[in-house]
Amino acid sequence: MGNKDLPSKPFQWKSEVKDRRLKNQTICLSKPLVLWAKGKEEDAFIEPKTGFLLGLEHYNDATTKLSDAKQWNLYLDSFVKHAGSTLGGGKFPEIGTFSLVRQLQVECSQLRVTTATNYSPKFTPIAKRTKLANRKRQPPETPTPLDSAPGGSKARLEYQATPEDKSDKDESDEAESEEQEFAQWAATSTPDHSESSSPDSLSKPFIYPSPAYEAEQAAVEDEQTVNSALVMFLKAVTMHFHVQAHWSLHRQRFVFGERSAKIFEARVDGYLRSGADNQVKAIIEVKPFSRKADSQGIRMQEGAQMAAWICSYPDHNPKPKQTFRRLLISQDRHEVYLTVARYNTEYINYITNKEDSGKDFLRMTEYGPYSTMERSAVKRLGHILLAFALQECSSPPSASSSY
Repeated sequence: MGNKDLPSKPFQWKSEVKDRRLKNQTICLSKPLVLWAKGKEEDAFIEPKTGFLLGLEHYNDATTKLSDAKQWNLYLDSFVKHAGSTLGGGKFPEIGTFSLVRQLQVECSQLRVTTATNYSPKFTPIAKRTKLANRKRQPPETPTPLDSAPGGSKARLEYQATPEDKSDKDESDEAESEEQEFAQWAATSTPDHSESSSPDSLSKPFIYPSPAYEAEQAAVEDEQTVNSALVMFLKAVTMHFHVQAHWSLHRQRFVFGERSAKIFEARVDGYLRSGADNQVKAIIEVKPFSRKADSQGIRMQEGAQMAAWICSYPDHNPKPKQTFRRLLISQDRHEVYLTVARYNTEYINYITNKEDSGKDFLRMTEYGPYSTMERSAVKRLGHILLAFALQECSSPPSASSSY
């Protein structure tokens, strides 16, 4: 889609909508009212900075815990001692919990996908979907939002029927439908048989995949590598502390718009769920290529995902003019970005159709990239993300590392 910057100010957004003739169009740029800006590292995350996401107490706690963690330090040392390690030769370094993390990070740095040409988007205008289009890379169904979820400001997942259970049922139904369609095609098709063909081979038509299909599947495989690398890193950073942080690879779906008037649905590549209250605290999005390849398209998608998350699970009982923040963690190839979404009560009212005024915007501030091939970058990332998990998912008592 390009690398042109998205609007960061309301007047820029209005000008963009006017130039594109998008006024009153229910699309991902205009309807969710998203502004996007690049943030400066020194202005981010820790109070009392204007864009803060973390309490200073939790950040200091995280840095202390990790500095005392033996395997975390082995992991950091591996960037110096094993800087030349590759998957093609020699023994990969043994660094405990982080061994597989480091291996996956190296794999990500070696991916050769450079463009988004063969890549399918993860948000879909519902009004334009057909049954055939819906079958292509259709994600598992997820629980219906709890309309009366008590307390908390994020999503809740039902355990009466877990996301995985529902996914299995939906995938089974889809597979059955595909088998029926394939059987019908096989019964009505007339393959070109050669004289040497055996009776057995005549009854088993073979479909040769197109180059475009093979390229798309290669991109999907590469994306799974990136997704695994990010989630494994997040798990390794938090798993040895008294924090109920559950990082999931589950492809959660969020819907923008009311149930009777859905505009689009957005699917994410994972999320952080707190074991303390079963709420989603952050969402994950990954790409197998660099953000530079399609920065505008990636940011539009991530803005749509955040807007759909807020719309599906709005903050409960917001006070007038109250400000809220949510976190998006992205990895594009080997580079990680942290995006803080900031919005207020007026935006919640607008996005949930309680007040169709559009008085305010969803403001996305992106920080990064943090290269997973650089020691200083992953060290900073570990401190921030452990602090976030401690703040959002902690369970008493707080204890030192068991590395």
